Amino acid sequence: MRRGLALACITIAALAACTVVIGQQVKRTATAELRFDELEWNWDTNVIEMTGNCSVNVRDRHTAKVEAPSMTVRINKQLDIVEHLVAPGPVKFEVLTAPNREGIRRKIVGSCTDKATYEEEKQLFQLQGNAVADVTTLPEGSVEAAHLSGQAITANLKTSSITVSRGEMNVTTEIDTEKGEQ
Repeated sequence: MRRGLALACITIAALAACTVVIGQQVKRTATAELRFDELEWNWDTNVIEMTGNCSVNVRDRHTAKVEAPSMTVRINKQLDIVEHLVAPGPVKFEVLTAPNREGIRRKIVGSCTDKATYEEEKQLFQLQGNAVADVTTLPEGSVEAAHLSGQAITANLKTSSITVSRGEMNVTTEIDTEKGEQ
């Protein structure tokens, strides 16, 4: 009888501990780093104007870096999300996408001469004016890559797609000659 009571108490204690562990929330963090020569921040509108050697680095589900001579950035009230970014050219950018269902990530490295914009709500990154982007599949070491160029390139991080206007695409794929591929 005592043994059964002890076993029941241990079981209840274990279930209670599991409930506490399951009930705990796991928090994810996002980091944004802004670099510039000069900054003006209007905290009523949460608009940041940066000039001179500007860069924005965001580390979240997607990792992104944007570099331009100047930028306008709007952040949310909690100061934890870049809601909108506009950067007149020339602009360089690099994005590492979040893993898809198969764990595959894409690395996109690109540039443009006129303007780049980012909209968080739609997760759209747009390049305008002599836009180029190189897309590779990770893990690195894969020879598969695509080179895109055009008047405008839009990377949709939500739908994992790229749209190119008035452009061209070149693809490089590794061929395994040992398996008889020609």
